[in-house]
Amino acid sequence: MSKFYLGVDGGGSKTELCVSDGNGKTVLTLNGGPTSFKSVGNAAAFANMRELVRQMERSGIRAEHIQRSVWGMSGCDTPGDRVVYEAMIQQAGFLAEKTRVVNDALLPFWAAADVPGVVVIAGTGSIVVGIDSQGDAQRIGGWNYSFSDLGSGYWMSCRLLREMTLWLDGCREDCFTFRAVEKKLLPQGGGREEMLYRLSNLTKGDEIASYASIVLETAESPLCKKLRQSAVDSLTLYAGRMLENLREKGEKDLKIVLSGGLFKSDCFRAQALEAMEKLAPVVVNTVSPALGGVRIAEKLG
Repeated sequence: MSKFYLGVDGGGSKTELCVSDGNGKTVLTLNGGPTSFKSVGNAAAFANMRELVRQMERSGIRAEHIQRSVWGMSGCDTPGDRVVYEAMIQQAGFLAEKTRVVNDALLPFWAAADVPGVVVIAGTGSIVVGIDSQGDAQRIGGWNYSFSDLGSGYWMSCRLLREMTLWLDGCREDCFTFRAVEKKLLPQGGGREEMLYRLSNLTKGDEIASYASIVLETAESPLCKKLRQSAVDSLTLYAGRMLENLREKGEKDLKIVLSGGLFKSDCFRAQALEAMEKLAPVVVNTVSPALGGVRIAEKLG
């Protein structure tokens, strides 16, 4: 029987599971629903986890065939969070001694590079994680959309919507970017009061963060350029501080890995590369973070 290694990227909106044969070959990739208990609750998270495991078993790979598994789970921030996830994973049929649970932010780094270094993840939220040559990690950001997560989609969207509100209140000059916001706010059209009412009722994090697409796609807008640069500056601040932390520990040959939805934008990625390449060599992760889990599992043996 071959030795299989499992990597799981468990998020708040979806989960990806990858299995390798230990020789660098991916033999199975599965996608399923969210497995973050902080996003969907314990019952739904476990149900989605169990369904993915059933699909894996139907492919002929059972939990007992897994030599080592690494589960990168969204919201795994404290020892208590880890205990919850470990209980779910063991209930799904995996042995504790062959399982490791980590924060999902670690996976994109391992998918793209070898330690030591820094991974900058920017999507709806943002987080920067530094990993030393022993594999130990520390983080900056990612604590809360409202006051942390600088440079994220939510962060950019809030600033765009603030400018929109100021314009509607007569405190900003008109900008063609506001036409795109108007269209997204009220697809059927509407007046000033309707737009302000709609703005005042935006409360869900993912709904607010969706306005970042306007900032990313309106490449020539002076306002959007300014917002993108401000986001890049914030992420660069995070990355620079983490690099300093690692260098203070004696780490050398550091690199930065970029991952997350914001870096899929050509103009945002270009601005980020220009800023961060002044700090350290930069790699853009282009593969599934779950493969990072597989790499960690293979190294653990």
